[in-house]
Amino acid sequence: MSMRPKGGLRSLFGDRGRKLSSKTLLSWIFSYLKPYKKTLIRVNIFLVFLMLIQSSLPLIIQIIIDNGVFFAGNSQFILNWTIIYIISLIGTFTFEYLVQLKFGTLGQKVMYKVRTDLFNHLQDMSMSYFDQHLSGDIISICTNDVDLLNEFVGHYLLIIISQLLSLGLIIGFMFVLSPALALVSLLIIPIYLITAWVFQKSLKASFMISRKKISKVTSALQENIAGAKIIKAFGREEAALAEFDKVNLENYLINLKIHKMVSVFFPFVELISTFFTILIVFIYGGFTFGQISFFGLVITTGVFVAFLNYLTKFFRPIMAITLATNIIESSLAASERIYLLLNEDVSLPDPEHPIELKNINWQVDFKNVTFIYPTTDSKSLKNPQFKLLMSSKKSQMVELDEETLIQIAQKLGKMLNIQKSMDLSTGEMGSGGRRGPPAKAWKGLLMRLCIAKIGQNVFNQFPKNVQELINEQRRLIEHKKSRGPIFKNFDLNVPEGQTLAIAGETGVGKTTLIKLLCRFYDIQEGEILIDGINIKNVTKKDLRDNIGLVPQDNFLFEGSIKENLLYGFKDNDINAESKMLEISKLLKLHDFIELMPEKYETQLIENGTNISIGQRQLIAFARALINDPKILILDEATSSVDPYSELLIQEALDKIRKNRTTIIIAHRLSTIKNADQIIVLDQGKIIEKGTHEQLLELNGKYKKLVEKTLIEIQS
Repeated sequence: MSMRPKGGLRSLFGDRGRKLSSKTLLSWIFSYLKPYKKTLIRVNIFLVFLMLIQSSLPLIIQIIIDNGVFFAGNSQFILNWTIIYIISLIGTFTFEYLVQLKFGTLGQKVMYKVRTDLFNHLQDMSMSYFDQHLSGDIISICTNDVDLLNEFVGHYLLIIISQLLSLGLIIGFMFVLSPALALVSLLIIPIYLITAWVFQKSLKASFMISRKKISKVTSALQENIAGAKIIKAFGREEAALAEFDKVNLENYLINLKIHKMVSVFFPFVELISTFFTILIVFIYGGFTFGQISFFGLVITTGVFVAFLNYLTKFFRPIMAITLATNIIESSLAASERIYLLLNEDVSLPDPEHPIELKNINWQVDFKNVTFIYPTTDSKSLKNPQFKLLMSSKKSQMVELDEETLIQIAQKLGKMLNIQKSMDLSTGEMGSGGRRGPPAKAWKGLLMRLCIAKIGQNVFNQFPKNVQELINEQRRLIEHKKSRGPIFKNFDLNVPEGQTLAIAGETGVGKTTLIKLLCRFYDIQEGEILIDGINIKNVTKKDLRDNIGLVPQDNFLFEGSIKENLLYGFKDNDINAESKMLEISKLLKLHDFIELMPEKYETQLIENGTNISIGQRQLIAFARALINDPKILILDEATSSVDPYSELLIQEALDKIRKNRTTIIIAHRLSTIKNADQIIVLDQGKIIEKGTHEQLLELNGKYKKLVEKTLIEIQS
């Protein structure tokens, strides 16, 4: 029932701040129930029987009292109707069990189908969608919002239908028993509606504030967990606790306010119902046996008892609907987010008539390619690190004095030196490179230094490597803010069976090239071809099945080493295990695995954190090679591994890249110097091209990168 005087669908399911109407959302929700139409009809028939039996119980009591108790010697009549009453109770239990079970099952089926649809839809989305939306928001839609939808279908939809039906039947039976008393009882409805409307209005505003406050608590928890190392490194535990205590207290106070409102509302409703109950008692005349006249009508004791029972039941559906409306509104808001995600355009559709990549020349061509990343404003504005960059006033971090800034810079410099001592042992190309701290939390610290107002005298006291990193990050920030094309009229040819190495500083577009070739994004102009076939004319699966990509930051799944190695391998391939052993032995990975407790069945925890970084990278490298890709791509795949692991990868790479189109992005000299062709990128353009020796003779950018690396090694 509506909590407002006017309404219909809008008043029961109000469109409070939503983009889509309740009618649209309910139509979409019921579209998931269409396959279960027969089940839904059956369960509603069960529900009607349930409500009829429940609503008739007081009527049976009235019959027993008036026609049995007050008729001496009519014991058989009382026994017969008592048996009918007991059978009715059993019927109530049976039908209620069936209704609850069926509605709950429908909710689970809808939840299963919606989650499957969401997952399938996300698989088809381009990387640009993920760039523009926080992963936490997407996960929240697939988990929390779908759970709310399940609650709506499996529970609250049942409440609305059953309680509206129950309310109608109770009013009907009340008029059957005594129209006069029924009319008196209905006087409560306007009083209740006004009270509920005021309550609903106040509660709605408080719920909106509560959602914002709990969001702040979640964000504070997330940031503190992610930045745990930073907090501990700088002894900021008390400050972090104070900040969390502030948002947690705000959340506590608003929820306490909601609890107080609920605590007032329902006792008030009980008070109103009690008042009308007393009124009915007064009208009856104080439990007098026999019959009395009320405005010319006769009220029996049985009618009186049954009517009191109905009056008690009368308030239950009204209160249940009042409670359900707020939760239903949250469910519809969640449904809207699911609906919008499912209706998000797939920006990388497969062609209607795809070309298969079979029996072709694996030459790669970029022709007149222009590409610009989609805007990420919507995501960036929610990103704490972006806020930290763009406005220190908005940041929750405290302002730091000059002495503290110098201490932070010195600690960051030490971390960089520790990381670089491993990297430079084999040589690293590029002045920027991947030399930053490995932990994401330290990236936030670097960002803090980037946006701080640092005087030149203080900046000069920073370690040289920190100065360079800050300047580099500031250049990248300005470049990203400009939103110019990453590539414009770009051309590149990679002949079949040759190895191309791409060198250059951070932010010049090296990894972007790889993303475009894998069709994680679509270009705005030009073509990317494999043997003259535009990759847009090939299904994404076919394209990526023939590309083996090994990024720097690999991810290992929770499961066995074997499952991770064979990830992406065809399930029905009988050569899977032999191929796995062959590649593992080639990379000298087999010996390490054989020393593990369960060998290839050894379980890895999330992202393989129970093995070393080098071992994780070797597994990732093997995983890409087991599929025998026609095009192999290494995106700084050795930058974070130890020298021994890098040597194993390099030896294997020298063997497997023969007669295989290979593209390498690296900063380490040892990784790229043997490439058939090396290009140097700068601002999305090829500024130098040739072999290692040819580029050194040019005395240009490449030579400067090499010389800088050699100087760093010597130092």
